[in-house]
Amino acid sequence: MRSLCTIERIVKVSERYERAKAILADARVHILAEGEAGEEVRFHFVEGTKGEFYQIDQQAGTCECGDFTKFAKEEIGGWCKHRIAVALWEQKRDTFINNHGVEADERADKLTQTRQQAELVPA
Repeated sequence: MRSLCTIERIVKVSERYERAKAILADARVHILAEGEAGEEVRFHFVEGTKGEFYQIDQQAGTCECGDFTKFAKEEIGGWCKHRIAVALWEQKRDTFINNHGVEADERADKLTQTRQQAELVPA
C-alpha cells in the first residue's frame, strides 16, 4: 500500500473528524469499562451506523472497525472516526469535570452525569 501525501492525510482525517462529531452528537459513545475513582476510562464502545458496536482502547490506540485495521492504522496514525469520537467525548468529559471542580472520589458519579450532558458542554 502506498503512503499518502500530507494533503491526502489531512483530507482523510478531516472526513473522519466530521463523522466522529456526528457520532458524538448522536450519543453513540459509551463506557465499556472504567477503573477505580480517579483512573482513566480504559475501554469505550461506539455504536456504528448499522447498529454494530466497536470496542476502542485509547491507551493501546486501537479500534475493532475495518477502517482501522485496513487503512487508518497505517495511513493516518490509527485515527478512525470511532477513535476520534472517543477522543472528543473524553475532551468534553474532562472539560465538564474541570469546570465543576470534581474531586477524585466523586469522579465515577460525575462520569455518568457527563455522558448524559456531553452534548451540552461546549468543546
